[in-house]
Amino acid sequence: MKTPNKYLELIRLNLQPHNFWCSEEFFDKADWIVATVYDEVTNTVRVLGDDGGTLFPPITPQGRFLMTGEFEVWADIQGVYPAPWAVDKYSKTELDREYLYNPLHFQDLKGKSWAVFRKNVAKWKDRLLTYTDISRVPYHAGQSQALQLLVYWLRGRQKDAEDADTLAAFVRSGEHRKALVNSEGKILGVNVWDYGPTFINYRVCIAYPMPYLQEYLRWLFYTDPEIKDSGKLVNDGGDLGQGGLRRFKEKLNPVQVRTVHSWRLKDGPA
Repeated sequence: MKTPNKYLELIRLNLQPHNFWCSEEFFDKADWIVATVYDEVTNTVRVLGDDGGTLFPPITPQGRFLMTGEFEVWADIQGVYPAPWAVDKYSKTELDREYLYNPLHFQDLKGKSWAVFRKNVAKWKDRLLTYTDISRVPYHAGQSQALQLLVYWLRGRQKDAEDADTLAAFVRSGEHRKALVNSEGKILGVNVWDYGPTFINYRVCIAYPMPYLQEYLRWLFYTDPEIKDSGKLVNDGGDLGQGGLRRFKEKLNPVQVRTVHSWRLKDGPA
């Protein structure tokens, strides 16, 4: 059995909502997350990126977050701020947003706020399609089709190489993957997710560019018994500053939209 990551274990101890990047599976698949270390000087556990920088707020072995001016933080966590005496040491910039959803809100789609999404989802409901764990699609066919779809999907995305590599790793070998398959056995789309200390992380929804297919795949994800009966909110990541993606995610009625900040030291890292 794989040893749990110490940083994530301490987040669970703290009962603090985690950010989109904090999960055992993401730490394993993202090659730009290189180490979790203990710093004796500050008595904190830190997660390091491939540039040696601190990715997330340091945390003590007792589960207390500490931002006291020793380290910059690439992406903060909800409710975590610099210590009062250290605030002036930092400047913060917006990194992205996080969209949180309640799966129970997707079950009946009643009301005016769901009108457009409800109409778009209905356009796919009567088709002869199967939504199933990707392992139930004949293995080689399922794997090759999923990877072909990934390559096709990424061609139209402005992603950095690191993020593309991480997404590919999730599509290729994610622990939680379901595919939408038509009557001819062709994969039309794939949902991939994992579990963090407090949220379900909706990692990626890839699909061929067919009208309203993205909406239908998201509806399938949120109405899946594994998701809706989990009792957890879903963190669907950010919008990368893209207006179209922001409008799409806002259309799904998030229960919270949080701005994620980077905290830089005004005098530079030590």
